[in-house]
Amino acid sequence: MKKHQRNLIIIFIVSSLVFLFNLDTLPVNIMEARNFVTAREMVEDGNWILTTMNGEARYEKPPLPTWLTAFSGMVGGIQNVTFLRIPAAICSIVLMLYLYFLNFRITQSKEFSLMATLVATTSYLIVFMGRQGTWDIFCHTFTIISIYYLFEGLQSKDKEWKNWMLGGVFLGLSILSKGPVSLYALFLPFLIAYGIVYRYQLKSKLPQLIIYIIIALLIGGSWYGYISIMDTHAANEISDKETTAWVNRNVKPFYRYFTFFVQSGIWVVPTLIGLLYPYLKDKVFSKKAYQLFFWWTILSVILLSLIPEKKERYLLPVMIPMATTTAFFFDCIIKEKFSLVKREHYIVQFIIGLVGIVAILLPIGIYIVSDSVNWIRFILLAIGSISIGIYLFMSLRRKDYSKSFFSIIGFMTLFAFLGMPLVLNFFPKNENYTSIENLKEEIKKQNLALFTYEFYSPELWFQYGQKMKVFDLQKEKEYPNHFLVLTSEKDSLKQNLNSLYLIDSIKSFDHNNFGEKANNYTHRLSYTLYKLNKKYSEINSE
Repeated sequence: MKKHQRNLIIIFIVSSLVFLFNLDTLPVNIMEARNFVTAREMVEDGNWILTTMNGEARYEKPPLPTWLTAFSGMVGGIQNVTFLRIPAAICSIVLMLYLYFLNFRITQSKEFSLMATLVATTSYLIVFMGRQGTWDIFCHTFTIISIYYLFEGLQSKDKEWKNWMLGGVFLGLSILSKGPVSLYALFLPFLIAYGIVYRYQLKSKLPQLIIYIIIALLIGGSWYGYISIMDTHAANEISDKETTAWVNRNVKPFYRYFTFFVQSGIWVVPTLIGLLYPYLKDKVFSKKAYQLFFWWTILSVILLSLIPEKKERYLLPVMIPMATTTAFFFDCIIKEKFSLVKREHYIVQFIIGLVGIVAILLPIGIYIVSDSVNWIRFILLAIGSISIGIYLFMSLRRKDYSKSFFSIIGFMTLFAFLGMPLVLNFFPKNENYTSIENLKEEIKKQNLALFTYEFYSPELWFQYGQKMKVFDLQKEKEYPNHFLVLTSEKDSLKQNLNSLYLIDSIKSFDHNNFGEKANNYTHRLSYTLYKLNKKYSEINSE
């Protein structure tokens, strides 16, 4: 078997184990819920182009990822979380394969490209986002594919068109996945980094470049053009709101992303060392390649830092080139293991020893905090994890850093495949948790129309399985004399509707899986069901 084929098989197996299994482990978050609700309304209401969420226009995000989600939902069930997340997981696998191709094209080293791709496959933020049904993984995957073909076109001495046209198609698909987000955070930093390292020579390639741009804009702008014509008012209103959000919502200081490297998870220490440019630039086997990925990473962080709105998940594009700078550090360690100075030995031993300790202690920690576990899963995880931990210390003693590296990959793969559902035991459980079925039973028992009042909860809209009507005070006279209202705004409800209705509290619900001390606890999933009875005087006045 050729080394290329072997590497691709390894990447496919590892990324499949990391991204495709236990997809129903984590609760659906707000970003996924928006995507899933829109996908459901595509399937049930036929809103494939003029997309909706809970019956209202939803143009904040382009539809390509939602189309793929809807197709998967049609196969496995539109409420089946596993099937709704499968397109993102498959996209993550494709990202890893093309990242390998891109690394090999730039470095011309099969072994190194495998290392860089495996670091990316097991980096925390990539694993976390690659298993969620949101737009991010799609747009960045298509951008990396486009960059691969663009690099081929830029480096080729022939006046060929195929790479430029394919690159344009995938850049257009990136725009059709999340607008200009990936172009700004991943594509633009690459263009600048390429210019710094390789210098552009575009005179002979200008026609191809123009075609590349035209194809990207035609594909990427197609949906935006359609909704602008067919639903101009809503499209403009939503566009203005999204533009304002980038400046006014979740505003954080410029330096918020300066600890970006911690998002690599278990690779945090080697990631930091891999970005020490003066230290590594003369040690790496390909200085140009290292410079490209270094500047690509740093420029991505800088450009993201310029945007006032900041969230940790926005760092996903940074993780992709940063995995390669991390691999450069490990490559230096493996190839120069006998020439390491004492200080470097200590650093390497600390990194590998720390992972070994985590691998040995993980099953013990899970056992201590768990009330109940899947014993087959736990035993397999314990055997595998402790064995890897012991092997890490053995390879450390022999200074066999190549085996240490692949043992770390094995541990992370094992963790994603077997350990992820068990790790939920570390989070505080919500003692007041009520399932969505409790709400449905109560509504069925009351046998009245249901409305929501000042209540925005895409997660609930998804769990409920159908659209939830929004109460509009302007249309109050059109409503029945008796109906139900869901809200978490008790004071506002009574202040605005007390003169018109008798308001009776029926039951409170909390759909949060984790307790209030957990970071992902949200009040959007905590609310009360009320029964509203129109007052007699109001009925007579009608």
